[in-house]
Parts: sequence; C-alpha cells; structure tokens
Amino acid sequence: MPTNPFTIRLLSSNDVHMMEAMLTMFGDAFEDVNTYNSARPDSTYLVAYCAESISLRSSR
Repeated sequence: MPTNPFTIRLLSSNDVHMMEAMLTMFGDAFEDVNTYNSARPDSTYLVAYCAESISLRSSR
C-alpha cells in the first residue's frame, strides 16, 4: 500500500513556529519573500489566529 506523500494538519496556538515557517516557505516558493516577510504578523496575532477554528468548504 502506498504511503501519503504529505500530511494535513490543523494548526493550534502551540504551532506558531510552524506558521512562521510556512510564511517563509510561501515567500520562497512564490518568489515574493518581501511580501511574506516584510509585514509579518507578530506572535501574539499568530497565536490567536492559529487558535481559531477554521472551516473549509467547497461552493459551486
């Protein structure tokens, strides 16, 4: 049986370091480091953001 090449994870308020790493990765991946790093939210905001319940849905 093949293994999944990725993992989906809902971030919590304890995962601010992962959110910061993702912002860095997005800047590198989209070749727009300035946008993703110049006005980065502070840790207090990211803790609150990651603590919120996030709902994903599809609409047509």
